[in-house]
Amino acid sequence: MLNVTKTATDTVAPKPRLHRYLLAALIAAVAAAALLATVTSADRATSAVDAKFQPGEPATVQLAADQPSIVYLRMPPAPTGAEQCRASALTEGTVTLRRLDRRLELRPEGDDATWRGLYEVRVDHTGRYEVTCGQLEDRDTTQAYGVGPDPDTGISPGGMALAAVAVVALLGAAVLGLLAARRRRALLSPRPDVPPSE
Repeated sequence: MLNVTKTATDTVAPKPRLHRYLLAALIAAVAAAALLATVTSADRATSAVDAKFQPGEPATVQLAADQPSIVYLRMPPAPTGAEQCRASALTEGTVTLRRLDRRLELRPEGDDATWRGLYEVRVDHTGRYEVTCGQLEDRDTTQAYGVGPDPDTGISPGGMALAAVAVVALLGAAVLGLLAARRRRALLSPRPDVPPSE
């Protein structure tokens, strides 16, 4: 009787399934989109002067407890140090104004002017507040003030959520890619010889 010995080269290894690679690629694409949205939204949020007003004119602004804001002065002219601002809550909450101890200049997209940061604004309750600015000396009608998010505070809560989604998606893609690679190596690795059958 003829004995036949089957080796690994005599058998055709099953092809590794590609669905895991495709799923990993899809998750990675979602992560990339979330990261791009995070960067874009953060750039939009931190490069805007939302409320603009003239000296002595009260401006109503929406301030968030988890997002410091900045009171800006439109240049030219440059700040003289005589500018004074005050703020109060229209509903509930406490607002604190503190002169900036750093140089901060902002040029929002579509605005030809440069805005110099004067005050940092912090509140303990999200809501509507009233901000008024002016000079101690004679009023300069060429000046304008504005309020916007502090660009140095990082990503907003919405951006943080998008960043978290991106991190989870990247980790999931990495795990699926690793599992798919291990399965592929296992399928393509040489198998031990099959004992001869009598």
